[in-house]
Amino acid sequence: KYAVIALTKYGVFTTLTLHSTE
Repeated sequence: KYAVIALTKYGVFTTLTLHSTE
């Protein structure tokens, strides 16, 4: 289940980064 949590956090972080970059 840790993999799911990690992917979720990574996904949120990536989304925030993309929005910040653009």
